[in-house]
Amino acid sequence: MIKIHHAEYADPEIEDYRDQPLINALPLLNSPQNTAKELNRYPKVRDSEKTLPGYIRRHAMMRILDGFLYPTKAHLQLEQMISGMIRRGYLGRNIASIDYQRNLLDVDNVDFSAASRNAGSAALATTVIGCSGTGKTTAVQAILDSYKHQAIYHPEYQHTQLVWLKIDCPHDGSAKSLCIHFFRAVDDAIGSDYEMLYVKSRSSAESMLGDIARVCALHSIGILVIDEIQHLNAARSGGATKLLNFFVTLTNVIKIPLLFIGTPNALELFSPTMRSARRAAQFGNLNLHLRREKQVG
Repeated sequence: MIKIHHAEYADPEIEDYRDQPLINALPLLNSPQNTAKELNRYPKVRDSEKTLPGYIRRHAMMRILDGFLYPTKAHLQLEQMISGMIRRGYLGRNIASIDYQRNLLDVDNVDFSAASRNAGSAALATTVIGCSGTGKTTAVQAILDSYKHQAIYHPEYQHTQLVWLKIDCPHDGSAKSLCIHFFRAVDDAIGSDYEMLYVKSRSSAESMLGDIARVCALHSIGILVIDEIQHLNAARSGGATKLLNFFVTLTNVIKIPLLFIGTPNALELFSPTMRSARRAAQFGNLNLHLRREKQVG
């Protein structure tokens, strides 16, 4: 059984965040200096490895590179963006408000299967684009891990909050597989059984959209991160545009911030509507070259 951390509320840093349990249960905002210290990943090098022949040390270097993170200004910008997205997204989803239960019921009445027709704009949808090997996923995961508790239980409200959820787009580009990955990630985080409940042999991506929306609302997901989005190839999955527009609609309706991570090839997936949403993003979009910048200390 997964043990979920019980909420501990801190005084808000700004008045906007007062009486917002989902925000006040989060760690306090980090200064750039503290962020740099938290994101540092310096792997351990054993003394015994230093004297090994070069052809053997080369294998040890693979482990060192995998565990290495060198904070840069781009990392700090990314942390600020994610921190702001989570908190701004929670402002309209206050579990202490009498409107919260009504908002949950409203989600059930939204026709998400029609999302492909008009996604609208999404101020809380943004992208992190960079070539393979530039450290996009490592950087985002390190920032997400800085939130010590991915899941938080609020006893007073009998509510389980998911601060973040990260899913990988499957290599086969299947929209249905992406939906399954979503339910599996939620189950892994809080010990639920949504995959068993909602994924059936005849389930389609379209049929699962409403269920995904309800789970997002029910657990107050702070930010939904979709990695390797370039794999969602329209030619193979047949529903890339529909699924992308669904997520933007999800952001507009439920106010869940959405972060896409991908290579420059992902830009081909975005329809004119999605490109408009990216331009309208309140927190901007990052084109990362993380390993070329100077360290921040």
